[in-house]
Amino acid sequence: MQFHEEQQLPTPKQQEMLVRWIPEAEQTGHAFNHAQFREMASTINRASGGAGTIEKNWTARFLQRHPEIQTKKAATTAGQRV
Repeated sequence: MQFHEEQQLPTPKQQEMLVRWIPEAEQTGHAFNHAQFREMASTINRASGGAGTIEKNWTARFLQRHPEIQTKKAATTAGQRV
């Protein structure tokens, strides 16, 4: 059990949705930076009636809590053409 689950934004269930969604988005060729991912989490939280306010460092802590999700470096377009 996580500490302060009732205070977590997004909620633990919403975070589980994000954990499942990230690999699916990656398989379809969508990669998100930390700010975009945080905005998606905020949107999900607002859509379900939450405050939707997620602080800047949330993504880094989320990734620490979910080691199965890893960030990747983006390949540049010029590098892909070579």
